[in-house]
Amino acid sequence: MQFLIFIIFIFCFSCSKTSNLEKEVYEYEQKRETDLEKLNTFLSSKDENIRAKTYLAIGRIQDSLFVSPLKLAFENEQNDSLKSLSAWALGQIKTQESLEFLMSRLQTEQSEKVIARLVEATGKVAIFDSTQAFENLLKIYSQILLENSELIKGEIGKSLGILYRGKKSTPTNLQIILEEQLPKVSSEHRWKLIYPFLFFSKPNFDKILPFVKDENPITRAYAIQILANTGNDSTVKIIENLKNDFDWRVRVSATSSLKNFRNSALTGKLLLSLLDDKNKLVRSTAIQICGELKFAASIPKLKEITKQENYFLKNEAFLSLAKIWNEPKEDFFSKLKVSPDWRERVTYLKTLEVFKNYSSAVEIINFYKDEDSRVVAEAVSRTKPYFEILLKERGISSNQAKILKEAFELAILDVLSNTKDWSVIYVCTDEILKMDNLKNSQPLQIALEVLQNPKSQNELEALILVVNALGKFKEQKAMNKLESLLKLKDKNLSLACAEALEKITGNPDFKSKIQEGELFRKFFDFNEISELKSQKITLKTTSGKLIFQTFPKSAPQTVLNFKKLVENNFYSGVNFHRVIPNFVSQTGDPNGNGWGGINHQLNCEYNLFNYEIGTVGMALAGKDTGGSQFFITHLPQPHLNGKYSIFGRVVLGEKLLSEIDSETEIKRVIIEN
Repeated sequence: MQFLIFIIFIFCFSCSKTSNLEKEVYEYEQKRETDLEKLNTFLSSKDENIRAKTYLAIGRIQDSLFVSPLKLAFENEQNDSLKSLSAWALGQIKTQESLEFLMSRLQTEQSEKVIARLVEATGKVAIFDSTQAFENLLKIYSQILLENSELIKGEIGKSLGILYRGKKSTPTNLQIILEEQLPKVSSEHRWKLIYPFLFFSKPNFDKILPFVKDENPITRAYAIQILANTGNDSTVKIIENLKNDFDWRVRVSATSSLKNFRNSALTGKLLLSLLDDKNKLVRSTAIQICGELKFAASIPKLKEITKQENYFLKNEAFLSLAKIWNEPKEDFFSKLKVSPDWRERVTYLKTLEVFKNYSSAVEIINFYKDEDSRVVAEAVSRTKPYFEILLKERGISSNQAKILKEAFELAILDVLSNTKDWSVIYVCTDEILKMDNLKNSQPLQIALEVLQNPKSQNELEALILVVNALGKFKEQKAMNKLESLLKLKDKNLSLACAEALEKITGNPDFKSKIQEGELFRKFFDFNEISELKSQKITLKTTSGKLIFQTFPKSAPQTVLNFKKLVENNFYSGVNFHRVIPNFVSQTGDPNGNGWGGINHQLNCEYNLFNYEIGTVGMALAGKDTGGSQFFITHLPQPHLNGKYSIFGRVVLGEKLLSEIDSETEIKRVIIEN
């Protein structure tokens, strides 16, 4: 009996010790610690669960100090799942050391699961260049393609797509091998092998042509884009065949591909037909392409669309008409200028950018007086880039540019003196920081007064910009206020204040007073996140409903934060403010312009899930800036893997993704137990 009690005691003690260590790993991750001694304690744990959580923590903190202990951990791991997890973590730290190690292990590893992760990791840490290391990586990929499974070949395809994205180049030997492998792999993996051809500069038309009839709609969607990139005129005829494809994503891809065939007589006919497609996202794409091609024959249909109530389509139609006419038809666009809907006034701003002339630039500045801060912020953020385009394309004279610059700077200061909105303060101060000199610092001091007691992360970031500007222009009158703000327990704000005070006084001692902590950083209690279970979330919207399953083991903070927002009815009445066909549908901003959200921020919880169709991810404004905004993917997005927290996947109602537009409103969110 005593022996049995002893065994039970030992078991309970062991469980308690493991639980405590698990909590330590969680706090280490959330506090973004880099203590190597503590890290090595976690990595040397006999508990596989502790090591797994440690690898995830490393991949989220992403400090280069972790590369050496990670390499050792990889070598010591006997469990393939944990070994592949350590490879994933190395792929999250972009250094030459991690790349060289990953490449060397790619040539010796035997496990299919681990090789797949090594391929993915090298694709993320490698840098596209002409160095020998990059050439060696391509050679390794070539060899692996010839010898390994479909799973690994698929990972190579995705990695090559990430590496060549936006590079306009072609790895000739690898392309030939990929072309040979495409017909041999199953439809499940084929889209991954065809994916990099989207970014190769010289895809082979004949090699890609068969796959516009592939059973997998992802492959078909990619194939037609690739054919269009070849410039082969016969692609237009293929697009004609695909315009009736049952999958809306294929039709979006085919429609978008028409922009490469401006001179084809068939292009216009197809566009007119696609403007009547049954799917809104296809119609939206057709409207955009009409504008890009300045397709005059579409004007009557586009004008009809501007009379519809659906803002999503109406907005695109106005912009396309502006591009086709290329002149500010006052009688037509003026209705937007005076619209009670702030979104339509923003559309008017966007049409002004199309015309590229002096009067349009003046009119954009006039919008700084709009009654809605969302319009003001949009106008301010668009002004400077617009000026640069005007100068580059000689839309204005040097004298006009000088007048505009002075008017812009005066208008910015005037706006800053009269606003209490953090987003307007942010964009105005961001522009002030780009100025060489400042005629009047009073508006910055007013902004400092407005934001001196920040109540959200957004207000804090705007305040930091104001502090930076006061430091740049050495504003002595702000010293007392800056010294007061230096005492707030936020390391980013206190650092900004210390640096500003040093610039004003020349005294570096202020840096000794920098505070630790982050005012609006949120992380939940370990016990609370430990109790989370995967649940189904039902989004009931004005367009229909979909259900997604949460991933609390992989993204506990994100899932719990979302759950609490749902319980507080946060999402009810919120629109999908950002919808990009074949990319994402994004929501979670009550302001409706992408600038809004909640007061606190979450750390990123990168994990091993990939962005496939219907993946639910956390929208960010930078690393560790998660809040309330989230998106759902329309097609696989390999370039997002490991960069945005994935916390769920659609399990029912995927078809709704084809119906969601910026008019779609969330009516209710239900958590199913």
